Amino acid sequence: MSEVKRLYLPSTPFNLLLSFLDAQSRGGENVLVYIDQKTITPYAETLLALQTSPFKAVSVLYDISKGRAKLEERRQNFQALDRFLEAYGCDEVVTGSDRRIEFQYVMHRLHKANKSVVGTYLDDGLYSYLMWKRPIYEHYLNSVVKKLAYGFWWQEPRMPGTSPYISRSILMNTDFALASLKNREICSIDFSWLHGEPLQKWTQNLLEAFDCNARAVAEVDVFFILPHPNNVQKMSGYVERLKSSIRDKVKEGFKVSIKYHPRFTEKDAFNLKEFGTVLIPSNLAFEFLLPVLKSKAEIMGDFTTVMLTSKMLRPDLLVMANINPDDSYQQQLLPLLRKFDIKVIEKRRV
Repeated sequence: MSEVKRLYLPSTPFNLLLSFLDAQSRGGENVLVYIDQKTITPYAETLLALQTSPFKAVSVLYDISKGRAKLEERRQNFQALDRFLEAYGCDEVVTGSDRRIEFQYVMHRLHKANKSVVGTYLDDGLYSYLMWKRPIYEHYLNSVVKKLAYGFWWQEPRMPGTSPYISRSILMNTDFALASLKNREICSIDFSWLHGEPLQKWTQNLLEAFDCNARAVAEVDVFFILPHPNNVQKMSGYVERLKSSIRDKVKEGFKVSIKYHPRFTEKDAFNLKEFGTVLIPSNLAFEFLLPVLKSKAEIMGDFTTVMLTSKMLRPDLLVMANINPDDSYQQQLLPLLRKFDIKVIEKRRV
C-alpha cells in the first residue's frame, strides 16, 4: 500500500509548528506550502535548511500586492499550487483555516479532477474551543461577496473548520473542542513529538536565527508575557507592579524571562534586563520555546492566546492569566481557562 500524500497549507508560525508535529507523527509523503507571507521569515528559512524534516518539499507563497496587482499575484499563486499538485499529488489537504482561499482553491481543483481527497482542519487554537460570534447577516454577506470574487466553488464556513471541504479534525484536545468540530472524524495531536530530534533541531536553529539563546531559555523558571502597549497605557501603575513582581521572583532565586508584545518598538521599553532577566525577542512566536522549556516552568501575565496554546501543548507548565472582570470578552474565557487548569487572577484595570 502506497504512503498517504499530504499537502500542508499553514499561514502562521503556530500553524507551521502544528503542521510539523502532525507530519512527524503520521508519516507519509508530506509537502508544505507556507501561504500568505509578506516576506521570507526565519521560520521558513530554517525549515527550508533543515536536513531531517517530515516534509519532502517546502515552498512559500506571498501576499504582498495591493489593488489590481493583487489579482495577478493570486493568479500566480494558484498556478504555483497547480504545479505543486501536479508534481507531488495529494490524498489529503491540511489547513489551520478553511477560510483560506489557497485551501479552498486546492480542494476545488482536486474535486473538479474527480480525485478522492480528504480535507483536514488542523487545530488553530482558541476558536476551536470558544464560539466565534458574528452576526448571521455578515456570514451570508461574506459568502455572496466571496463567491462573486472567487467563483461559486467558495464555501463560507460558519465556524472555523466547518466548511463542506472539511471531513476530518485534528485537535489539541478532543474533549473540550466545539461540537461543530466533533461531528466528523477526529483525532488528537501527538505532543510527544515536541521532544523528537527533528523538531528539537529546528527549534535550536530557529532560536539562533532570532539571536535567542536556547540554553538560557531552558534554564528559565518564570516567564512574564507582556500585553499590547496600548493596554499597558490603560493600566495605571502596571510597570511598577511588574517590576515589583520581577524583583520578588529574582530575590527568591528564580531565573526570570520577559517576552514583550510584538507591537513594542523598543527592545526593552521598561529596562527590565537590569533585574538580571532573559529577554525573549518580541517577534518570536512563544510556542517555539515550548520544546525547550523545563518542566513546571511558570508563564504569567495578562491573558493572551499563547497562554492557552502553551498549556495545551505542555500541560506540565504552570500558567497564570490575569483577567479583567469588567471585560465581557475575557469573562467568557473563564470556563475555558479553568477547563485547561490555567490559574485565573482577576484584576481590574484602574
